[in-house]
Amino acid sequence: MNKFPFVSIVICTLNGSKRISDCLDSLVGQDYPKESYEIIVVNDGSTDDTLDVLDRYGIKVVNHSKNLGIGAARNSGLQNASGEIIAYTDDDCLADPKWLTNLIGCYKDDVMAVGGLIASFSLETLMEKYMSETGYGNPSPIDFTKSKNPFYRFFVYLKYMFYPLVLRSTSPVMVSNVYTANASFKKEYLERAGGWAIELNSSEDSEMCNRLKKMFPNQKILFTKKSVISHRHFTSLWPFLRQTYLRSADTLRCYIKDNKIPPFFPFPIIQIAVSLLVFFIQPLFGVVTLLILPQLLYFWWLVKFIKSFHLRYLLFPYIQLSLELATIIGMLKGLIYLKIVKRNEAIKV
Repeated sequence: MNKFPFVSIVICTLNGSKRISDCLDSLVGQDYPKESYEIIVVNDGSTDDTLDVLDRYGIKVVNHSKNLGIGAARNSGLQNASGEIIAYTDDDCLADPKWLTNLIGCYKDDVMAVGGLIASFSLETLMEKYMSETGYGNPSPIDFTKSKNPFYRFFVYLKYMFYPLVLRSTSPVMVSNVYTANASFKKEYLERAGGWAIELNSSEDSEMCNRLKKMFPNQKILFTKKSVISHRHFTSLWPFLRQTYLRSADTLRCYIKDNKIPPFFPFPIIQIAVSLLVFFIQPLFGVVTLLILPQLLYFWWLVKFIKSFHLRYLLFPYIQLSLELATIIGMLKGLIYLKIVKRNEAIKV
């Protein structure tokens, strides 16, 4: 492969006028040869002044007259791209000046996709610190795909709670998927796979990676922490919980489609069961259990607190419990919806 293959950077936006300028400024300022990349923005039916902002940059704009969804927007970017490699990021992200260079530098003949590190834009709030500590938004370790055994998967879960993938010294590493806030793909593989799934509102990146791995098992998906995107995460808990809940239904659909076992989080179930049991025996102890048990279940945060005496580690168990519970509830909702759809289809037949 050419040292500097032509790259198309695709950003999909919906009413992003207040945030996309910072993103575009960071992309224009890449140290990758200017003649070797283009920037494409897919305006997916924005009703604000996004188009006016884009006009100032002289970049390629693909305009949807109405909102078609993230899958359709990514496909429009793909269809209008001239690059050998398609790189994706989001309108609320900022790229490090060496982002593209470090991303493209990982490509070889047997590599079809490369993702990079998604870092928190700031560390001012408790939620931003939590997401930074856990590597939120970064790829899942490939270990999760090696076995369906729940005990093995739980072991991997614990392992990466203590030592997240993003903290590993080796780079690049093989991963099971990459996320489109910081991801790139060889164009030919996206096209041969049939483009992006348009029926999903989220998790379309995981679905694409799963499809690519099935179709091209000899090709690799890599992650490098040297290619950095800073993401403006939610700064408070409730919007983050809501997003997790809403996305979990699409996550479940991806797992079912690929005949895989979805992630299972036992600790929220244990928390609810034990707290209710103790509450019925002695209400006061039930309240105490609600406060103490998360510290014991998510004990790695307690270990980190003992080592550092940073109080945030005593709050992280409650955040993680809430997020895992939101995931479970979202997946249950998605499962019920799929059952209803399947039943209605059977009735029609």
